[in-house]
Amino acid sequence: MSSVGNQQPGDTFDNKLQYWLSCIGYAVGYGNIWRFPYLLYKNGGGAFLVPYLLSLVFIAIPMYTVETAYGQCYNRILSQRYSSINKKFWAFSQGQLLICVLNNMFYVVLMAWSVAYFFMSFTAPLPW
Repeated sequence: MSSVGNQQPGDTFDNKLQYWLSCIGYAVGYGNIWRFPYLLYKNGGGAFLVPYLLSLVFIAIPMYTVETAYGQCYNRILSQRYSSINKKFWAFSQGQLLICVLNNMFYVVLMAWSVAYFFMSFTAPLPW
């Protein structure tokens, strides 16, 4: 990682591959591994991939790129980022925090189920 301007070391990526791999690591989660194949099968198989890939290319990737560019441009902590534009926008930061907390609560439950089923799979007879 290199140091640029007033940023601390570790705040930038050395190349574009590191950036895109971190974006993929951030975006891929339980939903992509656990639920997406089920929904793909339930809603028509491969035909569902066409609108999914189109929305990924034309909506998700550009939005994520703009959001990270905005964060790099303002270079402020989340609670100050939107209020630096206009004081009325402070609630956006609080909304992002609330969404992150609720999302993490949801995923903690899913991970607990996965760990519980993993350990239950070693019992005899199987509980299901």
